[in-house]
Amino acid sequence: MDTLGDASAVVFFNQASDDPIALQLVNTNECKVEGRTSAFGLVLHQYSGTNSQGSQCAKYVLRYELSTQSKLQFTLQQLEICQAPPRAGPFNLIGYSWGAVIAARTALHYASLGVKIDYLALIGAPINQSLLHALRINHSIKKMIIVDLQEHGDPIYAGISDIELIQAVPTLASQMGDGKGDGHFYYAVENGEGQVRRKLLAEKLYREGLR
Repeated sequence: MDTLGDASAVVFFNQASDDPIALQLVNTNECKVEGRTSAFGLVLHQYSGTNSQGSQCAKYVLRYELSTQSKLQFTLQQLEICQAPPRAGPFNLIGYSWGAVIAARTALHYASLGVKIDYLALIGAPINQSLLHALRINHSIKKMIIVDLQEHGDPIYAGISDIELIQAVPTLASQMGDGKGDGHFYYAVENGEGQVRRKLLAEKLYREGLR
């Protein structure tokens, strides 16, 4: 993941296809929507409750909403994978970081066509709550494995809000610059320790049933 480049691009793809891209600087994940008024792309939401960070929800939030890129299809061909989805045997998708966003959107694309996804494994996935929910309720995705890396210091987790993702950029940049395989880059370090970590990850996914 190119932290300073891709982190800004992630927010344009890490939501469900029917969820508008919302530009706002407030975390409203898990907040209850009490009202909504819109004009000229500006949307005023009224919220109540507590957000995913445990803070009181802002009562009023003004945000700018963009239409999602509905014409963009995450097919294997567009990912420069020449093979078609298998007619027999398992169809598994695995993604890490930005690759997890692509894997998630690809899984939903094929699931919407009635193609069965046997396993979807998302590691350090910067996907927001709408995309996570869309994956969980889709019956064509038989099993989803989420591997968050927060125990290793990763500020990213599946279901993260866009403002949390943007606020995490300095931490991600520091972790990437150190090159020690800390936090979000726990499995990305290129040394003997990284090989051991990836082997243990593969064993974990195998125990979860991934073949």
